Amino acid sequence: MNFKNNKGYTGIDISVAMIIILIFIPTIFGIVYNMQKIRAKSERESKAISIATDVLEIARSLDYSEVVISNEDSGLKNLLNNKYTILEISNNTANYSYSDNNVHYKIQVMVSNYYPSGIEDDEKHDYVKQVTVTVTYPTGNTTKSINISTVLQNKN
Repeated sequence: MNFKNNKGYTGIDISVAMIIILIFIPTIFGIVYNMQKIRAKSERESKAISIATDVLEIARSLDYSEVVISNEDSGLKNLLNNKYTILEISNNTANYSYSDNNVHYKIQVMVSNYYPSGIEDDEKHDYVKQVTVTVTYPTGNTTKSINISTVLQNKN
């Protein structure tokens, strides 16, 4: 008895091949799609951290007296205006925007004097400033935020 048949593919062979293709192709596309989403999310988060770190490095590079957010010119405000688009300034807080690869980042920079609790107003001296940077960015249908702060000490 000769079981070898070289006349072509049978209906069962084609059906099994189609089932295998219908199972594996959507799975592969799903994996590729999820990898792209994860890559885009991590790139956006990395850029947000980079922006926040850049703002803090600018603040650290300046003289203590120039680290001020106000409507008047200051070293911090001028350097940030050169890199980012200013939206508004109010109460020691500045809001900026930045776009990279069609992703819009909102940057909030807040400079505040730090005073330990229990100190009277007439005893307060400007020795320490806290610089807080919050970067908000879209990811999927939601928005995420990165919040980083540092403390600057008056060397005088």
